[in-house]
Amino acid sequence: MSETVEISRDEFEALKERVRQLERELETQDATHPSNKRTDLDHRDKAVIKTLNEGEKYHGRTLVRRYRNQTDIVDSKTAKKRAKRLHKKDCFEGRTYVGY
Repeated sequence: MSETVEISRDEFEALKERVRQLERELETQDATHPSNKRTDLDHRDKAVIKTLNEGEKYHGRTLVRRYRNQTDIVDSKTAKKRAKRLHKKDCFEGRTYVGY
């Protein structure tokens, strides 16, 4: 049973902004959570890493798609920021995944 809901463009944009705000809040919480201090990777990063193969090169666009497909991140800007940050981690040499 599918129900169609109509909303205005303004309401849609407000919802998108709220999602961005909540994602920023979650990132802040993830970064400060004690269990994430050791690896500096949170559950979203780990979900993306599980999809990678050692020795393969990964470009930013690929990682952005993985963040959007494998995690609860829906905002492209957030996914892009996360992908850039992941490339800088020890599990990458250049753009090649070397393992976690």
